Amino acid sequence: MDHNYSVGTPVKVKAGFHDKETEIEMSGWTGRVSEVEGNQVLVEFDNETIEEFPDEYVMHQMDNERDSNSYWFYYQALTPFASGKASEKTSSFTEAKPVSRRKALGKVLAWTGGTALAGYLLYQCVSDDDDVTVTEEDSVGLQKKEGWDTGADGMKVALAAPMSLDYLGLPETQWKKYKEADNLKKVYTPATDNFKKYSSNSLFESLGQKTLQAQMKPSANIDTKTTFKKGLGVRQILLDAQNPEVNLVVIDLPGQQSVAVAAALADVADVIPTFNNWPHPLGEVPAHETLASSIYYASYVDREKNKKTTKKKATVLALDRNRFQSAKDGKLTPVKEGNFDNRYNVDLPTVDELKAAGITNVVYITPSETDIEKDDINEEFATYREKGIEVAMLPISRFEETKEQVAATSDPKRTGQYATNYYYGGSPLGAMFFFYHYPMYRSFNRTSIPSGANSRFSRAPAYTPTRRPTSFASRSVGGKGGFGKSRPTGFGKVTVNRSMSTGKTVGFGSSFRSSYRSGGGSRSGSFGRSRGGGFFS
Repeated sequence: MDHNYSVGTPVKVKAGFHDKETEIEMSGWTGRVSEVEGNQVLVEFDNETIEEFPDEYVMHQMDNERDSNSYWFYYQALTPFASGKASEKTSSFTEAKPVSRRKALGKVLAWTGGTALAGYLLYQCVSDDDDVTVTEEDSVGLQKKEGWDTGADGMKVALAAPMSLDYLGLPETQWKKYKEADNLKKVYTPATDNFKKYSSNSLFESLGQKTLQAQMKPSANIDTKTTFKKGLGVRQILLDAQNPEVNLVVIDLPGQQSVAVAAALADVADVIPTFNNWPHPLGEVPAHETLASSIYYASYVDREKNKKTTKKKATVLALDRNRFQSAKDGKLTPVKEGNFDNRYNVDLPTVDELKAAGITNVVYITPSETDIEKDDINEEFATYREKGIEVAMLPISRFEETKEQVAATSDPKRTGQYATNYYYGGSPLGAMFFFYHYPMYRSFNRTSIPSGANSRFSRAPAYTPTRRPTSFASRSVGGKGGFGKSRPTGFGKVTVNRSMSTGKTVGFGSSFRSSYRSGGGSRSGSFGRSRGGGFFS
């Protein structure tokens, strides 16, 4: 089990743990906890461990301007001392004298015989008083340069419901091709050029990182599977509508559920994904769940989107409602302490672009009737309304469960059995009420509602997007939106600390600077990461 360590706790590195950068095995190294930050602890090694440091480890730490006598570990890599020999070991802590970089250099000089390498290491050593430059970098840009798990090397993402089979029941031998970035991008690439510039393949491109790719599996929890069935209810309405092409559908659900609805619409809509971030083990946004859901439904989408049809298709934008955390009023809230800032905002088409495409209405799919639009799309929605484009809310919660007998024509093997389906209002008659509640859609079979038929809903939700002050105001005069949108300071960015003498990254976060200057070694800052991450073998 994991432990909550406190300062002074004697600890030992678990068997099989290696430093990621050097691949040096650190099993059995011992020391005491000197600092605790989030789910990491700084361990000051004892004399016995310091005396046995591998030469390569000392040189690597010096080369990277780090204190070799201490190391940031995640809890999972450590175990408290047990009884027996451990008690003998702890006595060394009372007399432990940290080996300075200059003293360590003496060992290196002896090892190298005073070669040019030793001279270089001497330069590194006397640069202890070097300052660091602090810059702010785009999170995805940094991940592309230094790895998707930068600052949390060796940590894994935790999928909520990993599956061995995908939605179609295909085994790994058949779905694993969708773990390749190019293949997944191809599946979710919009079929037409309409609004293609608002599409983002960034999330799918993260699979080019092999260590992430190795961890990914199809994943779909109960909520995601249920949302897919609700999406099939939306699909039936689009099939029954004469004019789906004049209504832009914006799905704004948690990422994995947004993918589920988009997948359900694959044969009746041109789906445009907008997932513009990468997963991270400590990510504020659980992008790995959206990615895993995309893999789960990929073979189904691949099959359905390529079906030939003469019916006009709807245009659908798929958004991740978790792209940043917000209050109930849609307002942006700060990143949680210890998290990596992989937040992002989305851009929506302008009024002129919608009108040019013949779109006169926007249908906004939300989790419930109380979930208004987030700050980043408030300006576009308010502008739509002001310019004569209606925005109507369609809560996915309005698609409710009903039990129906399976017809022989739909599934001969299950004839007479009961299946769970989801309809607007919880009834097959719900579509009739839908077309009355959402008159922007015209039904092929618009008839009078049968006498005695009732709907749980009397009308569409009372929803009117109203312009409000946000941190995502457009830079363009008149609220043009599109790609001229500003973002809050630090949003989707990471503070990077680099040595002025070497240009190497030595830490992250605004709190790093004081630690580095006090000789604390490489450490994280605001989201608690160690540059000395490792792995088990």
